[in-house]
Amino acid sequence: MSTNTYDKSTNKDGARTYKCCDYATKITLNLHHLKRDGRFCDIDLISGSTTIRAHRVVLAASSEYFDAMFSVGLEESHKSNVALPSHLLIAADMLQIRELVTGCGEFLRRELHPSNAIGIFRFTEAHNCIALAKEALEYAQANWSVVATGDELLELPLQQLVALLSSEQLKVENEAQVLYPALRWLEHDSVGRRRHCFEVLSHVRLPLISPEVLDKVIKNVQDPSISVALKTKSGRGALVPLGAEPRARARRSLLVMGGSCRGTAATHPPLITDKTLSTVLKYDILKSEWEELSPMGIARIQPGVATLGGRVYVVGGEQGSQILANGEVYDPQTDKWTNISPMKEARCEFGLTAWNGNLYAFGGWVGCDMGASVEVYDPFMNEWETCGRIPEPRFGMGVVTFE
Repeated sequence: MSTNTYDKSTNKDGARTYKCCDYATKITLNLHHLKRDGRFCDIDLISGSTTIRAHRVVLAASSEYFDAMFSVGLEESHKSNVALPSHLLIAADMLQIRELVTGCGEFLRRELHPSNAIGIFRFTEAHNCIALAKEALEYAQANWSVVATGDELLELPLQQLVALLSSEQLKVENEAQVLYPALRWLEHDSVGRRRHCFEVLSHVRLPLISPEVLDKVIKNVQDPSISVALKTKSGRGALVPLGAEPRARARRSLLVMGGSCRGTAATHPPLITDKTLSTVLKYDILKSEWEELSPMGIARIQPGVATLGGRVYVVGGEQGSQILANGEVYDPQTDKWTNISPMKEARCEFGLTAWNGNLYAFGGWVGCDMGASVEVYDPFMNEWETCGRIPEPRFGMGVVTFE
């Protein structure tokens, strides 16, 4: 089908413009052939041992960097070759080719792993990839227990180490998981780093670490400067305020969702009835205080509840005489509930647990009988799929992920 057209409007001379929409593609293809065959090439791009012949006019049209280089009389404009960095992202950033920077960033994002998160953070931060640097940092903080045992931590500059150790977003079970990596970093180059031990350890909340653990650490430390920093006249952490609190992501809360309570019906005489709840309560273990959070969208009893990816999922259950298949997820950062796709089967009194990035629903009361089916939920696809059966139908059981 032809994509060539005449404009309906005419100019003052009565002429109409003819547009060939395929011509730009044809020119691009011809330019590719010229480059492939080395015809009219007037500059070489050199990166390491690789040399690519190119056309200045095409480079200038593709990159503001090359446009400026060839236009304002820089030294390179008179040379027959231009040297480029060997790393693709560095070259893309230097040449201001944002599309290529984005493509490199997407690749690195897919490759994020506890073994490389710190390296990707440092690299992308140095080359102004702000969004990816932030994502890599958050990944490192969320996976700190694994990241902190890797070799990349040992090569961190002091200021970046301090920024991590002082972060409220480190996901740790206890403060010892911050102390041990700090000591690893100091002891990796004890001669060169011992002068930093007071600064580094001041960002570890030593009062939160048990005396037994501190005694063991002090006993095993080889460098006397680190021992002096750990030891105080009281023998405990006077390097930080005695009232130190756990980090934001180390604090523990208990949530109570839904269920039922006794209510009074507006009848004469009043009747005592069961009332199904949608309310959500949070108990702060640190403060020993209760707080009411945003309620669920649906009041329900006997639902499946599990945490995954820092969010809380409530699925299924029962409302009145109706067994539910729907579910919702709570985001503690926004204090909001969002609906998710319903399960394949409505069920209550079933087991729900999280494993390997997915939710698994086991058995329960399905319809008018006990069920044996197992469903898996993918939070990225927002889909449930039936994935198997348990050996025998059951309901009211407990399910837990055990490693």
